[in-house]
Amino acid sequence: DVAWNLDSSLHSFDEGDDVGNLNSPDEGKDERKENVKEVYREINSFIGSLGGNGSGEAIYGEMTIGSFQKVVDYMKKYLAFSKESKFLDIGSGVGKPTLHVSQDPGVSLSMGIELKEERCYLSQHVLRNLLVDKDDRDLYLNGLAKCWFVQGDVTAEESLSPFTHVYSFDIGWKDEEY
Repeated sequence: DVAWNLDSSLHSFDEGDDVGNLNSPDEGKDERKENVKEVYREINSFIGSLGGNGSGEAIYGEMTIGSFQKVVDYMKKYLAFSKESKFLDIGSGVGKPTLHVSQDPGVSLSMGIELKEERCYLSQHVLRNLLVDKDDRDLYLNGLAKCWFVQGDVTAEESLSPFTHVYSFDIGWKDEEY
């Protein structure tokens, strides 16, 4: 297994926006739904309503909360995506998918790797604010402590181990498929 070098280390939505099927049969679905919304609120407070604010781009492939929830739901239904999963987001940008899956399904490890330094710093800043400044939410115990963001080129890695599920923009797959 290759050791990942952890030391190298939007779209706006309204309260009424569709957030997909956060309703899995297990307990805590309402809490997960609120935690996911809180994550997106924090991200939007730093990157603005169009998902830019990094490297001079106005829009940089950012997905909405509802669109990404559909990817999560698909992975849960067809790819055994669960709390035991280890998630890697290649091209993580400002961190929406990485932070999202920390809450639903609440993966055991969620890591984003981003080529652009500015976007990686933004994702680290958002994560730090969620961990430090949100004492009214229990997001830390609900997955944020298992999130990492690193700046780098995934093609330089020899393996995607230990990750069980990999995501890149709008495609998610399980380890047997890569």
